[in-house]
Amino acid sequence: MEYLYSNEGQLGWANGYCTPIRYDAMVKANAIPADVTAKLPDTSGAALPTLDQITAANTLITTGWPTAVGVTVK
Repeated sequence: MEYLYSNEGQLGWANGYCTPIRYDAMVKANAIPADVTAKLPDTSGAALPTLDQITAANTLITTGWPTAVGVTVK
């Protein structure tokens, strides 16, 4: 886990065209080479769900799963 969240580990994600979770902090620290940054996808306008939305989705899936799939998971 420590490696995955280190600058080196995060650069592995960036080299695979995935914006690292620590992107903003790494940009401030000049830890991402410009050529790598240029290859990352545009994430402007991306929105992550709120905790309330995640909780609502979890409830919906949990309660609806047996009906939709026909299987009760215990």
